[in-house]
This record gives sequence, C-alpha cells and structure tokens, in this order.
Amino acid sequence: MKKLSLEMLRLSTEEVLERSQMARVKGGNWAYWHCSCGGGPQFTVFTDSDDPTELTLCQPAVAVCTPAPTIG
Repeated sequence: MKKLSLEMLRLSTEEVLERSQMARVKGGNWAYWHCSCGGGPQFTVFTDSDDPTELTLCQPAVAVCTPAPTIG
C-alpha cells in the first residue's frame, strides 16, 4: 500500500484560493468526512464533494468514507 507523504498533501496558496473560489461558484456544502484507505488508519477530509470517494485520496485503492457527526 502506498503511503501519502506530506508533499503529496501540501497545496500551494494558489491551489487553495482556486478551490475556494470554485466552491463558492458551485455553492457546495462543505462537510467533514471520516475516510480510510483499504482498512488503513482513519483520516478526516473537509470537502464540498457529495461523494468524497470520487477524490483521489487512496490511489489506486478507493477511499471508504462516512459523514462525520455534525458538532453544534
């Protein structure tokens, strides 16, 4: 199983700005998801995607994600 490095997870400032602008345009609902890669350790994802398994989080495996409980 391939491990994600910090370099792979790091986004440039431009990418973050582009994504936040895209989210505003799409009007997505941002939410936290608990995901894991093939039974590996669980990690949390914050995304406006309705299906975070579409994101390339665990290539070549598919991420298994469940909605995180809403606080508040």
